[in-house]
Order: sequence, then C-alpha cells, then structure tokens
Amino acid sequence: MMQGRKNGPVSRRAGRSARMAVLVALPCAALWAGGCEDHRIPLEAYIAQQEAEAVPAGEIGPDGEPVPPPPLEPWSPGPYRLGPGDVLSVTVAELEKLGVPTVQQARVTEKGEVILPMVGRVQVSGMTLDEAEAQIKAQYVPKYLKDTDVIVQILSYEPIGVMVLGDVLRLSGGAQLVELRRDKASVLQALLAAGGAQDYGGKVTVIPAKDPSAVRTYDLNERADLVRAARPGSVEDADILLVDARPNDAVYVQGLVNAPGPIPLPRTAKLTILQAIAAAGGTMLAFEPREATLMRHSPEGELTSIKIDLDRVKSGELPDMQLAAGDILILPHNAATRIEEYIARSFQLRLGTGIETTYNPWTLYYLRKSNEIGRGGTNTLYDALRTGVLTPFVNVLTPTNAP
Repeated sequence: MMQGRKNGPVSRRAGRSARMAVLVALPCAALWAGGCEDHRIPLEAYIAQQEAEAVPAGEIGPDGEPVPPPPLEPWSPGPYRLGPGDVLSVTVAELEKLGVPTVQQARVTEKGEVILPMVGRVQVSGMTLDEAEAQIKAQYVPKYLKDTDVIVQILSYEPIGVMVLGDVLRLSGGAQLVELRRDKASVLQALLAAGGAQDYGGKVTVIPAKDPSAVRTYDLNERADLVRAARPGSVEDADILLVDARPNDAVYVQGLVNAPGPIPLPRTAKLTILQAIAAAGGTMLAFEPREATLMRHSPEGELTSIKIDLDRVKSGELPDMQLAAGDILILPHNAATRIEEYIARSFQLRLGTGIETTYNPWTLYYLRKSNEIGRGGTNTLYDALRTGVLTPFVNVLTPTNAP
C-alpha cells in the first residue's frame, strides 16, 4: 500500500506529462497542416523585374545588350543678351567734336530700345554687347561721324523674379521671391538663391507663368534631370517653383528583432537588409527567422511585398539588397516561432515535478496576432482554436476559472 501510494503521484505526473505533450503536438500539427497562401514576390524575381524595367523597350541592341543612353549635351550660359530694364553705359568716340558728351547712360525700354543723342532710338534687345556696339556704330557712321569706336557696358542687370515654395532652407512665410540674372536663370540657380533644398535630391515642379498648364517636373536624383535643371532658361520671370519635401527619411523594421522601429536613412546613406536587421538590435535570441518580408511602395503608390530568404542572403547566394526610405522590413513569425512563443507563454517545466500549465490571459491575444505579417495569410492555429477543434485542450491548458 505504501509503495502504491508512493508510485501513484509519480505515475500521475508521468501520465500528465504525456498528455501535455499530446496537447502541444495537436496545435503544432494543426498549425503546420493548415498553411497559408503566399502572395509575396521572391527577391530574385523582384530584382529581375526591376532590371527588365530599367531598360525601356526598343533600347536593346542587336547583341541583346542595353543600348547606352545618348550623351548629355553640355550647356553654357553664353554671352549675355540685353533685355528690357538693363542700364547701359554707351561710349561713342569723337562725339565731343559735335558738342555732345562722349559717354551716355541709357536704359533698355520695354520695346528693347535705347535712346541716344542725335540718332534717337536704337534697337538692342536680344543682342550681345558686341552686336549692340556694331548696331550703335552703324547709326553714327557715316551719317554723323566719318569713323568712331563704340563701347557698351552694363551698369545694372534687370533681374527676373521667381517664386520658390516648399522644402528649402530659407523661407519667409512659406514662400520666397528670388531674383536672378536673366542669363543665369535656371531651376538650380533659383534653389540656390532660396538657400538650397533641405536635403539633396527630391523633385522640383515648375509652373510657368506664361503657360500654367505646361507644368514641368525635375527629379534631382536623376542625372539627366539634374542637367536639365542647371540649364539657363529653365525658368523665366514670375514662374513658380514647388520643392517637394522628402516624404520619408527612415526604414522601418518590425517583427522578431530586439529593437523594432524606424531607422533614420539620410538621403546620401545606404542601408542593406542585413544592416537594417543589425541596426534594429539583431534577431531575438529565442528565434532564428529564416525569411523576411520587404514592403515597398512604387513611385505610383503601388505596394509590393517581396519575400526574402535570409539564409540565402547571408550565404551570398542572393544579393543583400539596398533599402530605400519608406521601406518596411518585417521578420515575421512562422509556424515554428509561433509554437515556441505559445509554449513559452503557456507552460513551465519544473524539474522533478513534470510540466505545469500557467494561465496567461495574454495567450489567446498572442494567438490572435497575424501569423504571417506581411503575407496576408491566416493564423491556422488560432482558427483551429476559434472553430472549436482544439477547445477541449485549450480549456485544460487555460482554465477559465483560474485566478
């Protein structure tokens, strides 16, 4: 009898441990059996898609290689051309013989003319200084002078005004009127006159005053657009420039990492997948996720979910892709990590006494969480619990009358 009483509790503990193992195995089997549909694009397929889209149709050579874009044409402001509002100094030699001062000051009128002694109105708008000198000389020689030398100098330039709004360093009241020399009037010059953009890159939209419907956009991250923005004449008087603020300057990491949250990403910085995981404190020690999900918005706003095989990235089989501002990198739970989390929150192993269950009011909450963040799948374990398949076992593991 004594021996039976002694062995009874041990046998009961052993039986209870065996039953607990069965209870653990049942939800595990349910979780693995259900699975979920994966709508993500594999990383290698996404990279191939991006490479294909990077080469526009019709730009593949006979050898199958991409045809390089044509070289960008150099630009130069060239000689200044006179315009209305410019104030000139005009020197005409030998005029003193006619009782007229040799040096005259004249402003270019709205009609593009200067008014000079004896000859009256002379058209000079749109001319270089050399061309204006020849034009003025032709008015005096040979009618008034046998020969003469003419020198034209610019005393002051008539600037053009451009309104700059948006993400620039120096603004007053949200907008700023900047003045530019006509021969140096460009998008970049207007940005520099307004103090420069808050950060390198971004987009600038130009609304022309002469034709507000002919809106132009310059993406300063693109080399060709940067050259276009530097060309003189890319802005004119009374044009409006809208400088876009960068919508996002961080990469977001969440899931099975020790320090989830945003990671700052300055415009000139580079951050890869593995670097982002390391910056987020690395993966949790209890789990070793083998895959991740990258959620990225295209410039058109379309969301793409990319499946990343972390084992292949770590081994170098897949590239450690560079992330962009606004990307969301998720290290989601999988079947194994969900079961590990469930067991850790629901069971305690005490040496010598077997397995004990601990009622945790958060257990079902954690089961309700999305099993595959970013995959759009379903939590098969929670579905099994919700539909009553495993209700008897859950009632044993988490009794409702526990304190």
